Amino acid sequence: MNQTHTLTNIRGTKGYVAPEWFRNSPITSKVDVYSYGVMLLEIVCCKKAVDLDESVILIDWAYDCFRDRRLEDLIEDDLEAIEDMEMVERYVKIGIWCIQEESGLRPNMRNITQMLEGVTQVRDPPNPCPYSVLSCDEYLSCGPV
Repeated sequence: MNQTHTLTNIRGTKGYVAPEWFRNSPITSKVDVYSYGVMLLEIVCCKKAVDLDESVILIDWAYDCFRDRRLEDLIEDDLEAIEDMEMVERYVKIGIWCIQEESGLRPNMRNITQMLEGVTQVRDPPNPCPYSVLSCDEYLSCGPV
């Protein structure tokens, strides 16, 4: 409590670790929001965060599908999801808000809960990685991850 400086080492599971761990940025509760967003996308898409066998990085693929209006690609043959594409779109948008590279753009958990419950409208999220040079499709065409 009386500390003015705390040193923290990076910790977490590949695919769930927020970008600020790799930068000289403060670590806040928003790192947990990032991980939650990855988990939400995993649940919606029934895919791992990083699947080296299929050369898929879920957060990139999910945003590419959202941007290109191909949400059906995310859920494949999930009949329950197909019957409620409005819910799928809402959950994908929430997940993308949570994985924003800029932590200040990520919602807090209270806002996430309100969005999940349908109490708060979910706006279209921006590109979560605006500083990336390649899109997921371009990255995957470069060869295995």
